[in-house]
Amino acid sequence: MVYRYNVRFDQRFRRMMMLLSVVALVLATAVLFAVLRGSVGPAIFLSLVGLYGGFRYRRMLKAHQSSYVETLEDHVTVRTPAGDTVQIPWDNLRFFGRAQYPDGTTYLYGYSEVDDRYFAIPDSFSSLESLMGELSAHGEQKDVSIRERELLSDGLKRALSDVAIDPADDGHSSEDER
Repeated sequence: MVYRYNVRFDQRFRRMMMLLSVVALVLATAVLFAVLRGSVGPAIFLSLVGLYGGFRYRRMLKAHQSSYVETLEDHVTVRTPAGDTVQIPWDNLRFFGRAQYPDGTTYLYGYSEVDDRYFAIPDSFSSLESLMGELSAHGEQKDVSIRERELLSDGLKRALSDVAIDPADDGHSSEDER
């Protein structure tokens, strides 16, 4: 199944749209005042700044909309907004779960112990509960709390470091058996 980014669920983009609307209004007002004062140079410059900002925002939005998660019979594929593709075989998926920041921002992550790689999906993707169900058939769920100002990768390292690395490990060392 393919899971895609949905801009309607993304609170960050809503806030960004509000901020960009205010910036666009300020730029349009500045251009109008510059034209009324007869200053064509600053008006052209401010117009170009506004066009460039709009272009960059649209490009970022399209990159996010092209990202996806695809689950197949033998692996999961994640395409990032940067265009990179991460592919993790189901046999290598050790942990998955929700990683949550103190402000409520939530990501769904999956971790491959064999490759020492992870993927993180924001909660703005469609049908995350269905994806959680698919992941639960292949890995162990471990929800993680990320500290304030902590990178997601660092939070996952911290949270997953206390879990036994070897899935066959029963938690006893050779000294315990003496």
